[in-house]
Amino acid sequence: MAKKTFTYGAIGFALGSLFGLLFFGMGFLIIGACVALIGGGLGYRTDLHGDVLSRIDAIRSKLRGAQTDKRQIIESRRLVDQWLKEKMQSRAEISNETVNAISSIVTAYVDQTPNLMEAIFRSCKWSNLENEVIILLRKTCLAYFESEGGPLDNSSGIAGYLDDAYATQLLIEKVASWHGATLASSIEGSVDLREGNAFVARLLPPNIVLEVTSKVEEALNASQTRQMLARIALQSAALQGNWSRASNHMDFKKGIVKDQIYSDLAKDGIYMRPTE
Repeated sequence: MAKKTFTYGAIGFALGSLFGLLFFGMGFLIIGACVALIGGGLGYRTDLHGDVLSRIDAIRSKLRGAQTDKRQIIESRRLVDQWLKEKMQSRAEISNETVNAISSIVTAYVDQTPNLMEAIFRSCKWSNLENEVIILLRKTCLAYFESEGGPLDNSSGIAGYLDDAYATQLLIEKVASWHGATLASSIEGSVDLREGNAFVARLLPPNIVLEVTSKVEEALNASQTRQMLARIALQSAALQGNWSRASNHMDFKKGIVKDQIYSDLAKDGIYMRPTE
């Protein structure tokens, strides 16, 4: 991450020194050093932005790999089948159609997570809130996906990333609803994570949901997070103006859980409707 910091600093020093030499004689070293600091700061900021986006792209690459590897596809479907059987209230077999439908929901939910992270990052960056959102993404959302020791084994295909996606989307949902729905008012036209999160919370084993929820609450209660949320609250108007451009008008409410799936699950003795 130091490459652009060094490059920008070196360029700044060279330009500053030249300017100082031309107009201030021996003062060129002082001026060069000052401009080098400014250049280094710009380079560091560029490094941070590039680091976040490259890590999000790396997550996308992982998820694509999980969906094209035949062994991981089988493992993912097996994991979904296992979760559904744990939810069953009868001894009836689960139909292939039901397993396929839930697997599709899991894939759509996990797939949208890096897109959501990028949209949140870009809208905050363009609203001069990049330092705040970088803290949130690097220490929580990105860290969930990059950790090797999560509740689920990532080698279990796309379903193995469901705990990471759930942690990320639950965190963003809670951030969006903080302080009078400040962030939610900026993005509510295209984002409502509550239904998808509620569905995933009922699909995952209770011990995993408890572990993920505890991590999210711990992240939200950190002093840095509180400071970030307070600053976001003051910049809601800027966020409202930048969200649609950052999200490319993506509708994160679509394609996650269709109402019909609850009736189909009930036929197999699985009751997961949020109102129950």
